[in-house]
Amino acid sequence: TVTPAMTLGSAVHCAALEPNEWESRYTVNPFDSRRGKDFKEWLAGVPPTKSILNQNESETVVNCERALLHNGRIARVLEMDGDVEKEVYWTDPLVNAPCKAKLDKVLPDQRMIWDIKTTNEMDPRKMAWNILDRGYHRQAAHYTAGMAAITDTPVHSWTFAFAFVETCIPYRTRVVVLDDDFLQMGF
Repeated sequence: TVTPAMTLGSAVHCAALEPNEWESRYTVNPFDSRRGKDFKEWLAGVPPTKSILNQNESETVVNCERALLHNGRIARVLEMDGDVEKEVYWTDPLVNAPCKAKLDKVLPDQRMIWDIKTTNEMDPRKMAWNILDRGYHRQAAHYTAGMAAITDTPVHSWTFAFAFVETCIPYRTRVVVLDDDFLQMGF
């Protein structure tokens, strides 16, 4: 089931990583609700492939994108040449199992993987707990293992970083680079 938070996160990803795709994937409900004849007529003209955001969600996406671009380090990464929404397929050598991943942004020359996460919590202690509780460390370990496998490089030669952006005022951002200890917990 796709939650509103997941839709918002996907919209922020699109705005930040694939801005040219925004109009083909999203539209904003011009009405205050999803009821009434006018809304239904408008909805009939919306392609089924588009996700619908309300006005508040749309404003949040814009503010999140601005915040990401305002953070110098994140803005540089977003502007750098790299692979966006990179699909990776490999076989895990330990268990001989097929694996796949879809990485937000890969900078192959720097051996760096970036993942954008939306959050409503920027307290460092709570963020560390959320990384563990939501399994983000496992995601990071999986992604670095995938890139190491397809590039025939050591896992520890890859760096994994999260670009967190707050989905509410003041729309703070934080870069979190997972160290080897955090990644080891994910394997």
